[in-house]
Formats: sequence, C-alpha cells, structure tokens
Amino acid sequence: PEEIYTNPQTLFVAQFFGHPGMNALTSMGISEGALNFESWRLPLSPPLLDKAGKSAKPVVGFRPEKGKLLSGSQEGAVKLPVKFLAGENFGHEFFHYLQTPDGQQLSIRSVEKAGRIPEAVYLNPKDLYLFDSQTGTRI
Repeated sequence: PEEIYTNPQTLFVAQFFGHPGMNALTSMGISEGALNFESWRLPLSPPLLDKAGKSAKPVVGFRPEKGKLLSGSQEGAVKLPVKFLAGENFGHEFFHYLQTPDGQQLSIRSVEKAGRIPEAVYLNPKDLYLFDSQTGTRI
C-alpha cells in the first residue's frame, strides 16, 4: 500500500488511495513556462515542464497533506491561487476545502488550523505528480 500511495502510476489509483484522495487539476496545456488553466497559470520549473509537455493537457496532482497554507511566499515553492470554501476540525487535524480560480476543487489536510482565510496553497515541486489527461497514466 505504501508504494501505491507514494508512487501511483495512474490518476485513478492516485485518487483512490488516501483520504482524501490526491488533488488533480486538469490544465488546458502549456505555454510560456507554465501550465495554463481557464483563468490562471501555474508556473513550473523547466524539468517539470519538460515532463508535462508529454501530454496535450497535463493533469497536475498533489497529496492533500503536502499543500501548505502559508501567509507569505516560500522560496522555490509553487504557488497555487485558491478561494477558501470551508474547513473541518477533526480535533487532531483540519481539512480545508478550496477552489482554484477556474472552479476546480481541492482539499488540504493539515495538523494546523489556518490562521487566516487562505488565498494560496504552497507546494514543494518535488510533491507534484503529472498525469496524461487522456490516458490517466503518470508522466
């Protein structure tokens, strides 16, 4: 199970394993050093863009526990703009339900309560997974 969770080979498996499952954001393609979405862009490093370029409309995924709700920019982090929808307190952890500018929903699992209403999620590029939107296979 650990290998399947940390190294999923398909988008289905990535979203099936874990609670909640992996966040998956479908892009409209790549241009000018970023994944393009309907009303926003996600700049990525050249190595990630090279991988993403193997798909016409790559899907970027990340585990809910990997997203950080920090108030300031973190050097080297990928900044994902979001709108806060709701939060749940489970005592030992918090779930934050968010939405990208183009309406794609995602969740963040954290042991810390968000200090303010988050406007962005920060991700370490090493925590991103890329999938082909047509086949669902990992790139």
